[in-house]
Amino acid sequence: MGAPAIQKTHCGNWRAFFVGPEGVVDMSNVAGLRLSSFFSDKHVICHMEGADRDTCLRRLVDLLAAEGRIKNATETMKAVLVREQILSTVLTAGLAIPHARLDDIDNLLLAVATSEKGVDFGAPPGNPTRVVVLILTPVREPGLYLQALASIATLFAKEDVVERVARLANPHDVWQFFDKGASTLPKYATARDIMATDFHYLRTIDYLERAIDLFCYHHLYDIPVVDGDGDLVGVMHEEKLLGLALPDYILWLQDLSPILQLEPFVEILKNEKTLRVAEVMSGEVVTVPEDAPAIQVARIIMRREVRAVMVTRGKKVVGVITLSDFLARVLRK
Repeated sequence: MGAPAIQKTHCGNWRAFFVGPEGVVDMSNVAGLRLSSFFSDKHVICHMEGADRDTCLRRLVDLLAAEGRIKNATETMKAVLVREQILSTVLTAGLAIPHARLDDIDNLLLAVATSEKGVDFGAPPGNPTRVVVLILTPVREPGLYLQALASIATLFAKEDVVERVARLANPHDVWQFFDKGASTLPKYATARDIMATDFHYLRTIDYLERAIDLFCYHHLYDIPVVDGDGDLVGVMHEEKLLGLALPDYILWLQDLSPILQLEPFVEILKNEKTLRVAEVMSGEVVTVPEDAPAIQVARIIMRREVRAVMVTRGKKVVGVITLSDFLARVLRK
């Protein structure tokens, strides 16, 4: 139901194509294709009961290797496990999307495993992984993984979908689920695809004490601030704490001997239980809508020289993209 092909252009460059249900498709323009275009029922394992994460991944990799879709199963397995060690690939309850970028493939490859009882993918207790979608993408196509991830997230958006897919009787039924689903690869990765949805925030009525705790114990730099309606109204910067202790006149002092005992910080400690976040936050927030292209997010981070961008849906903050997260998701995840 699909096979890769390579063709030389009139300029002498090599380009990747994919022979799927829609015919020969140029891999440089995969937007609009269904996920089912990139695998067949031969690449699905149903009812994988009693397997751990590594066993599950090994069987999926071996499936692709058996058909010659990957050249080296051992190296591919290593690449997938390295990615797993960086961060869990459990996307949502019951769904894991392991991934690796490979030098020796020219197109997007998928393989799927299902398990009614679940596979241990390191999710919290009582939350076994019932559907595993392995994604392998070419190194030269960094955005392809995010496109596939966005499509899968849309396909499994409803709460009961994972359980329904896990109960499907055979590989063909699983493939048909992907084929009949309305989700297709988007034209490009968006802020929604790379943002962190599990983030800390402050309320305008919170005291400075909570902000200090978040900065110190969660190693944050910028924290969104919301009002009583949950609308984004500001941001708290880590530097603001230093600014409270070191007003401008101190920065210009030549002789710091009178304050060498860190007296200015004593004032913060005195006021941390009485000073509201609303009094010290910055009202200038760098935001992007959730459907903004990822490349636009990168440009904003560079041009505005910020470490974090708040992703909004209307007036609500729905995600945060830090510079480090952006680089990790685009270059490593």
